[in-house]
Amino acid sequence: MTLPRFFVAEGEPVPLPEAGVKPIDQFRMSGQTWVVTADAEGWLQLARREDCQGLSAEARSDLNAHELAAPLRELRAEPLWLMVIEGLDRRENVPGLNDPVEVRGMLFGPFPSPAPTMVRGRLTSTRAEVLDGILVGSWTPFRSGGAGNVLLAGESQEELRRAAA
Repeated sequence: MTLPRFFVAEGEPVPLPEAGVKPIDQFRMSGQTWVVTADAEGWLQLARREDCQGLSAEARSDLNAHELAAPLRELRAEPLWLMVIEGLDRRENVPGLNDPVEVRGMLFGPFPSPAPTMVRGRLTSTRAEVLDGILVGSWTPFRSGGAGNVLLAGESQEELRRAAA
């Protein structure tokens, strides 16, 4: 397993628990609808929408309401990594308005995968990419999840263009 290029792990990846219980996001990717769930610890998991029948009636109702409220985002990113953001640190001694920053938190993935993992670490980005990611992620919030979305690139622009082609 290869972690995203701009992510620095603070330990070894460990297997991800099986399933979350609360949906916090929903989107389309590779012609399928995917659901991001969180468990009681806050660990994230990704499942195909049709595999979410085991969720509570309230959770399935939340998914239906979200899907009807607005068109689902279409993501072109495989593999996909999810991250619970715990903090944002400015890199020292780097001048400029668009200075590099480090997003701290727990990374989950890759998805889709038969054996996703989780690992704590830091994703290096720029201030503008973080602000843009917050803006783009705010366009389609999951109405009852209480979580926000931030879309950030973990690879170089060249790699992203190659993957999108």
